[in-house]
Amino acid sequence: MRQARATLEALEAQRIARQAQIDLFAAPRGGTRRSRDRPRRRSALEAAVAALDPDMLSPREALEALYRLEGSAEETPP
Repeated sequence: MRQARATLEALEAQRIARQAQIDLFAAPRGGTRRSRDRPRRRSALEAAVAALDPDMLSPREALEALYRLEGSAEETPP
């Protein structure tokens, strides 16, 4: 029983190691035809995020910025 469990764990570890990692920061693939024809306008929330420089923020300032962004996101209609 121990040998079977060890073999199963080894096989699962190999399968996990072979799976490609998802790049959370990569641009999404594909998209709609409309988005490829012309650039999409950034929302106010996206512009606010782009304007942040996290390397220049103290932890407290970063937290305050997140709360401001959260409030902006709640006000934005879906």
